[in-house]
Parts: sequence; structure tokens; C-alpha cells
Amino acid sequence: MKSKVNTLRALSHYAMKRLSAEKFEHTVFIGGPAHSGTSIITRIVSSHKDFFCPDNELEIYRGKRLNHIIRFAKLSWNAQLSAKTKTLEKSPANILYCNTLRRVAPSCKFIFIIRDFRDVVASQKKRFQGEIAKPIQNWQQSAEVFHNECGAADVHQIRYEDFVENPKSTIRGILKFLHCDFEVNILDFHQREVNWFGQSNVRKGSGVGLNEHRALRNWQVNQPIFDGRGRWREGLTEDEKAYLKDHPISDLAKQFGYEW
Repeated sequence: MKSKVNTLRALSHYAMKRLSAEKFEHTVFIGGPAHSGTSIITRIVSSHKDFFCPDNELEIYRGKRLNHIIRFAKLSWNAQLSAKTKTLEKSPANILYCNTLRRVAPSCKFIFIIRDFRDVVASQKKRFQGEIAKPIQNWQQSAEVFHNECGAADVHQIRYEDFVENPKSTIRGILKFLHCDFEVNILDFHQREVNWFGQSNVRKGSGVGLNEHRALRNWQVNQPIFDGRGRWREGLTEDEKAYLKDHPISDLAKQFGYEW
């Protein structure tokens, strides 16, 4: 077992040495609170001719540093095989582990997304079958990092609501940050069907439980951009609204323009 680990370590370090600083600069990680729009932003940007993007969330930050290196080396190898010039990977928790990713891929860049906490909680509530404690904690942790990373040279931040209001402007801003030309047909991404999250076909899952959640996400990234703002008004009970209004999360949310 020890010999196998040493072999993997040697191979991963060799792979990392083969990756130049330029490759690191062309690596982009997308993150934000779960259900904040990370999937749709990834789908659109990955439609650009320059980008290679895996069809699943790799969660490169999981486990020990050796695991990080191996996952990133594999991602970069696949990107090179694709002949694309830039690499894009989306895992919502990338925002929580951005410093880990910076150590794995120096000079990488980040796209961080924030969304109204009430809509996030209402959306995740369905996935977790009525539970709201976990969605609240997830949004709060991500929002704190979003706030702390404001102004970082390697980070571009967007609000989901601004994206829905003006998709073209938002995507232009992202591509400018990544030094890419805007492509006129990039917002027609839905005209080319894809299968992400281990799905073999496009179907509208119920969103309840992991498998149905993945099916729903895959369906959503194959649809035109739709407006998911304000769904909390119907998706939360009056008691849940009152609880969130008095929760410290509401004070944090005000910094991003989300007020009652």
C-alpha cells in the first residue's frame, strides 16, 4: 500500500511539474452557495470555444493535498487532450476552499456568484425535504467568503439577480475578466443538448434527493435562461420567513443588497 501511495505521489508531482504557470493562469474555478446559479453560469461560459469543462463537479479540494494534486493533474491532462486553451471547473464549495485551490493551482482565477439567501433557502429546502438549517449554514459560510474576497485580483464576483436582469452584460464581464472575446451565439447554449452530473438523458427531475436533484440540474442547464428571482415568496412558509428575518443571516445579506 505504501509503495502504491509513493508511486501516485511521484506521478502527481511529475504531472504538476509539466504544467506551466501559463496553464495555471488559464484555470478557472466557479463557486458560490449551492442553488445560486453556478451551473447555468458554467454552462454558458463553457460554451465558449476556448474552454474545456468536465461534465461533473470534481471537488478538487476534498481529502488530503495529494488527492488535490491528483484530481487537478487529471483535469489539466484532459483539458490538454481537448486542445482547448482554458480550463473551467465548477463545484459550489470552490468558494469555501479557494485558498486550497490557490495552493494547488497558483495564478488560477475564480468566478464567485451570490444569490438572495431567501431564494437559495427555498430552493434547497425542496432538495433536503423541508430542512432549512443546512441551506442557511451553507449560504452564510459562502457569503462570508464572498464578502472577504471582494476586491481580490484573481476573483470576479456577480449577483444572480444582475445576471438574470442582463445576461449579456454579465457574461461579457466574466469573459473580459478571463481575457476572452465575447461570442455572439454564446447565449444560445441551450440549442446544443448536453448531459451533466452523470445523467444519460435530459429529464426534469423532482429535485427531491440527490439523484432527482442531479436530473433537475441537468434539465435546467439545457433550458434557456429563466428568472428565478423572488421564488421564496411562495416557497417559504410564513414561519420560515419570520425566522429568516430575525436570523443574523439577514444582516449579512444586506451587504449584497438583499433586504426585506
